[in-house]
Amino acid sequence: MTPELTQILYIISAGLILIGLLGTVLPVLPGIPLAFAGMVLAAWVGGFKEISVITLVLLGLLTMASVAIDFLASAIGAKRAGASKMAILGAGIGSLIGVLFFSLPGLIIGPFIGVMAVETAKGK
Repeated sequence: MTPELTQILYIISAGLILIGLLGTVLPVLPGIPLAFAGMVLAAWVGGFKEISVITLVLLGLLTMASVAIDFLASAIGAKRAGASKMAILGAGIGSLIGVLFFSLPGLIIGPFIGVMAVETAKGK
């Protein structure tokens, strides 16, 4: 890898981490997953010398736990706001499918589409 490409990739990594930090206070951005992606990129570019694979695995587990807790908190909030159990399930499935196939836009739009699909199927 050329030094110029390495520098560009480090800048992209830093950008992802900074956007991830913003995402911890802005609800539109998935902050922790973006910061994790930046760390993975930085580790890869650095040849896993400064950030080891073990550290990435630990950070990955913490990221998954954070996302799961966020989904759970959203579901509890939706339930308290009067959403049906099926609508909550639709939002969860929409989030999962959205993230898997469409990354960031899917994380934002997926829950909405999941709820709309369930409510439409119920005739509401």
